[in-house]
Amino acid sequence: MNSLSHILHQWKFKTGYAIQHRRHHSGAFWQPRYFDFICRRSRDVSDKLYYIHQNPVTGRLVANPEGWKWSSAAFYLRKGASPLQPDLLDFSGDPDELLWPAPNRPL
Repeated sequence: MNSLSHILHQWKFKTGYAIQHRRHHSGAFWQPRYFDFICRRSRDVSDKLYYIHQNPVTGRLVANPEGWKWSSAAFYLRKGASPLQPDLLDFSGDPDELLWPAPNRPL
């Protein structure tokens, strides 16, 4: 069975090559590493979702997150439909709500 690291490497290699080829560029497209993060609290999920939604804005592809066609931002902001059908997240509203108990792990 392939490790997550190997799977991500293969995916980044193949997609990076294809994107650079279409753009008539060469060289690296993706960052060389990845960083995984366990969302332990509802605030962590919100922070990561915000970061993902801001990526097209940061990349100057759109002026606001809901303007990116392939984003779920419009769905979450209730500003229109999204081609993605994200799962609804049902949190209590407490940003410090634990999403899964992990009594033996540091928070």
